[in-house]
Amino acid sequence: MTDELSRFTSDRRTRGDALWVTEQDWNAGVTENVDVVGDGLVGRDPVQRSGDFGNVVDDFETGSLSAYRGDTGAFSVQSSVVYRGDYAAEITRTGGSAGGITSVSGLENYPKKGSEFSVKLRWDNGRRVHPMFRFGLRDGYNYYGFGLDAHESESGDTEAILQKLVDGTGTVMDSTRDLDELELYDGVWTEIRGVWRDDDTIAVKWLDDAGNELVSLQAVDSDHEGNSGIGIWSNHSGVSGSCTTWWDEILTS
Repeated sequence: MTDELSRFTSDRRTRGDALWVTEQDWNAGVTENVDVVGDGLVGRDPVQRSGDFGNVVDDFETGSLSAYRGDTGAFSVQSSVVYRGDYAAEITRTGGSAGGITSVSGLENYPKKGSEFSVKLRWDNGRRVHPMFRFGLRDGYNYYGFGLDAHESESGDTEAILQKLVDGTGTVMDSTRDLDELELYDGVWTEIRGVWRDDDTIAVKWLDDAGNELVSLQAVDSDHEGNSGIGIWSNHSGVSGSCTTWWDEILTS
């Protein structure tokens, strides 16, 4: 079959719009979105991504963290717990310790001003977890961040925070403690979904595994409009025990 519009696809995409990995796949007629059943082709259910996020920032399918700097020794790319595909990033923290990695180059896509983004995360100990996704990042001292904090060692009130760091000085732009205890979501993949609009509005939501909104925070700011790096960060909130956090499928529009 040589027709550029019908190379074993179920939706007649052109070759440039298909997902084959290599020239050899194309030439060999590797099927995409269809299964060969007998003498015919049967369409598969499409893979659902979050919203309309068509660009992968990092789904960790390379099995490498080579595009990142920071506490790379504290993170690993593993295959035991994943949202989709074969790999996800993992970090385990104990005794109130934190670890984070950042990337400003080396990934094919980054969430920029005027775009939307989505991140999947999961943890095993919601009484201790304190994860944060960072975007609009220039370096470890300049970024926006959306984080969740169990505050187990303090008041016990779970908190969601939208903050910025400018030359190392942090400012909470929006926050709330009106949300469920994080331990209710132990072992569940949840989603951070954000939009960084051209009018400087930054709106970030936290969604459960069914896509229901749990938290929504918003601010207007332009301090990092020229930056597009990302970071993933996790802290163990407390003095005993441990917490593992997994990160997967970072996407942008």
